[in-house]
Amino acid sequence: MASPTNSTQLEDQEPPYNPLQLAILVTLFIIIGLSMLVGYLWVIVTVARNSHLRTVSNSFLASLSVAEIFTGVLGQPSIIVFVNLQTFSQISYFFSVWVVSFCFVGYFLNAVLIAADKWFKISHPFVYVRMMTRAKCAVCLAVVWGLATVGTLLGAVGQTFLSNISLENSDAAYTSLVSGTLVYFYVFILPSIVIIMVFNCLIVRIARRQARAIAADLPVPPRQLNPGDPQNAQVEVNHRKSTKQFSIFLFTFVLAWVPLAVILYVMSFFGALSMVSLNVVFLAFSTVAVGQAAFGTFILTILQPEFRQILKLNLRYVGKKLRCFPRGSQ
Repeated sequence: MASPTNSTQLEDQEPPYNPLQLAILVTLFIIIGLSMLVGYLWVIVTVARNSHLRTVSNSFLASLSVAEIFTGVLGQPSIIVFVNLQTFSQISYFFSVWVVSFCFVGYFLNAVLIAADKWFKISHPFVYVRMMTRAKCAVCLAVVWGLATVGTLLGAVGQTFLSNISLENSDAAYTSLVSGTLVYFYVFILPSIVIIMVFNCLIVRIARRQARAIAADLPVPPRQLNPGDPQNAQVEVNHRKSTKQFSIFLFTFVLAWVPLAVILYVMSFFGALSMVSLNVVFLAFSTVAVGQAAFGTFILTILQPEFRQILKLNLRYVGKKLRCFPRGSQ
């Protein structure tokens, strides 16, 4: 039971967000969460239903889609609920810490796996075909999800039972959550960002090197080779577009997540609930980062010709179903 002093402190504490701010944040998180659920559920179903898409790379993509759904459906609501609670039990605190950390650590470990798979496939294509079997794919996925589950469970247990905080004080509890999130960020997330950046830079470098090697073997520059042939022009356009897409994804990834690391450090240094403006800035940067994670990966997925073609067919089918009402019905 709370002491009179703690009860007085609880009465004096104000919610970190006013009703308007909370309504805006909840609306944004609902939109992003539903978008992630629908978009990545479509990716999972598409990979499962089409035999020609059941490759190792697409299995990793489906696993990343599961992590995206967890983040949108569980991770974001947990943050909103947590920041508006005034008191915490050890169970609620542990569950909030574990859900948030599990969703984001699982997402980044799967993103690292996808980046490594793309680099391995491009840099060593023949070795990749020989080595990357479905059994090894299953082992990789088991390792990723095992690390995410065990690592975040141990971290949540340690943060709940070893942190010397009063769970009846929402300020101390939220500050502890931010501090723990900062540890996760610099132990798991920031190294994952660096690794993904390195792999993406290597992929872009290999693509440009291959383009220069192909151009060097031609008797004339590619633009002068059959200039009237639209097929050659389209191949060159597709190559430039693919390289540009990787570059844009790389820079948006950095611009979305690095500022979040800075604001997390500032919040842990100054305290979380004592500065309402920091809470607003934190959730704004979190929304940008999660939005990049949600829509960036999905956009890169539908840019692949096979997924884009299936999406067009699905949208055309849905459009026909929505319009197939009897003409005489009202």
